Amino acid sequence: MKTQRYILQILLIMSCGLISYGQVGINTNTPTETLDVEGKTIVRERLYLENPNAAEIQHQNLLVKRPDRSWAIHNVNTAKYGPVNYTEVKFENVPPAGIQSYNTLIPTSKYIVAVQGYYYYIAGSTNTDVLLNSTRAASPNDHIEGPRFHAYENNGTWHIQGQVNQSNFQSSTGNTNVDIFMNIVIFRRDFFTKSHSDINVDMGGNSTGTAPLPPAFQ
Repeated sequence: MKTQRYILQILLIMSCGLISYGQVGINTNTPTETLDVEGKTIVRERLYLENPNAAEIQHQNLLVKRPDRSWAIHNVNTAKYGPVNYTEVKFENVPPAGIQSYNTLIPTSKYIVAVQGYYYYIAGSTNTDVLLNSTRAASPNDHIEGPRFHAYENNGTWHIQGQVNQSNFQSSTGNTNVDIFMNIVIFRRDFFTKSHSDINVDMGGNSTGTAPLPPAFQ
């Protein structure tokens, strides 16, 4: 009985506050909404939002709050971008020297672009019989050149390179054009909460070593 009387008193106080001031604060003297709770809130049963429209699960539709404090639905499937974006880019009929520089026009000030992976075929086919042969003038067959498939910054935008150092793409009959597939990941810079400085490691001529834990992760 005492519990019921106590709950009744709270409801009465809240209703009086609503009538008098239009806003009620719990643990705050300056409420900014009709009911402003300062601290943790536990909802034991269901929480109802007035007219939020249908919302689907599995990261398709999300409820978001506008600057004017009203609710809206954000449909991930129709959005132009997200905090993390992934796509596969196909470069068709690339010359034997590969991609020297492809300007994505994605601004480096807002995004970070990385090449996650790549593969290539002889142009216009699914033939993976692509050879790499050094173009060095002296003893070309004595060198194995390294691939360079990466994104880099240039004049405010992200560029993509897809080639092999001093090597052409070749088939069994000589130099050949190729189709290059690259898996591209695009991050929004403001998605990251912290940005850390570069870490330089001096291996001292050793092939193994142990580095100190970065300060941010200690």
